[in-house]
Amino acid sequence: MTSIQLFSFSFLFLFITTISIVAAGRHHHHAHHLRLYVHNNTAVLSVNLHKPRNFGDLVVFDNVLRLGRHPSSPLVGSMQGLGVSSDITDATSTTMFNIVFTGGQHNGSSIAVFGVFRSADTSDWSIIGGSGEFRQARGYVLNRQVVNPTTTMTARMDAYVTFY
Repeated sequence: MTSIQLFSFSFLFLFITTISIVAAGRHHHHAHHLRLYVHNNTAVLSVNLHKPRNFGDLVVFDNVLRLGRHPSSPLVGSMQGLGVSSDITDATSTTMFNIVFTGGQHNGSSIAVFGVFRSADTSDWSIIGGSGEFRQARGYVLNRQVVNPTTTMTARMDAYVTFY
């Protein structure tokens, strides 16, 4: 093997090794389970079409997220988005929202969520992105109503999120 061939082979080997190391470092991901409680306090019916079972209605919401089910639990952010009553035969709606963190360890980050809300059952939504710490987030969110010691409607939200 000539010195030029040896140099070319060495350079190519070093180049491929470096690219592999950099690419492997970029694919390191983190997984979290976040348990939050949604305290419904602000929802506005923006469009009411008066169809059967509220079909086509549009609701915009900005609900409080806390670490516990009690209203005095620490505030960590809000659930901001909208829902459209999209099933004429059932009490479900297509929802899209952001989990916006305004306190705690994830302050300044958000998680983007999309899916179907089921009022009488567990809702199962897809995580389709995020910002800040949760950039390129993927995963799912489970949401179910819980009994609250006060009169406000409360739901337990379990987010299983993977991000880079």
